[in-house]
Amino acid sequence: MAGENESKFFFFAHILNREFVGQKALNEDIEMIVTGESIDEILDHLWSASVQYIKREVLVVGQNFNWAVNEKPERSEVEKFLVLQEQTGKKAAVQVTQINLEYMRKIRGKHVNVFVYAYGKVICNKAMHKEFSSKLLIPEKRDRSNADSTMSVMEMVAQLKQIHSTHYSGNHSSWMMWANYIQCAPPAESRERLLNECPPAHLIALFRSVPFTENERMQSARNGLQITDNMIDGFRSQLKLLRDDFDTMRQSFLRAMEVMEWRIKGMEDVVESNHRLVVAMTNTLHPQENEVSERQESLIMDCDDVDHSN
Repeated sequence: MAGENESKFFFFAHILNREFVGQKALNEDIEMIVTGESIDEILDHLWSASVQYIKREVLVVGQNFNWAVNEKPERSEVEKFLVLQEQTGKKAAVQVTQINLEYMRKIRGKHVNVFVYAYGKVICNKAMHKEFSSKLLIPEKRDRSNADSTMSVMEMVAQLKQIHSTHYSGNHSSWMMWANYIQCAPPAESRERLLNECPPAHLIALFRSVPFTENERMQSARNGLQITDNMIDGFRSQLKLLRDDFDTMRQSFLRAMEVMEWRIKGMEDVVESNHRLVVAMTNTLHPQENEVSERQESLIMDCDDVDHSN
């Protein structure tokens, strides 16, 4: 690795296959180290890694879509299919024609996304891709008797699954990519033969082998049960921690309730004791005669009631 890093140019390329600009990558992230002593050598490496995803260039003139004359694009057409973009930060995409010495020094040792457009960068959005697919990838069926009939991609997916589902399994997009590959095969290729062959080399990694012997099915079931048991063990440990935390919180809550009850009982006793003390003190206090009250009493005279005598 150290020897490779000593090259004049060096970066980590992530090859991402797309059919139109902005589309989520159709393949798993493939990371590779790209080194070279010149820009042409770097582009040679990128082309070698990307050509498996490139199908055929599409020419767009207004609303018309046509296949390019060259069915298999060549290395000299690399700028039509590849775009580079640094992974860190919001970096602008860089066209192949913009790659220069300054840019190569800038990305040295960094991770760079290499977007590979199967039909060329000219398919610049989802709407254009949909129109292109309807006109070139999924031609309409002919209704006339004995006329050539081209299957739609969905019908081809269904046929591929019928033929190969006993040996391969994959998500829907993987089957779609396989069907598109057959649809876009050169006319010289026998579609019937391609339908019955295994997935092409650049797609085989997207499929898994389906067990078909009794022993393989049993082993697959055992592996699935083991994975499930491991998941249950993970939940069991989390549940035990939750139970321990709950018990601790419950004990703390009960203890807090006891403390609060003791304090309330203590305050009730203090209030009752103070109440009894106040009552006792009230009962011991009686009015006492003094000099002033006695003098006032002597001034009170018993007068005859002259107003009510009659």
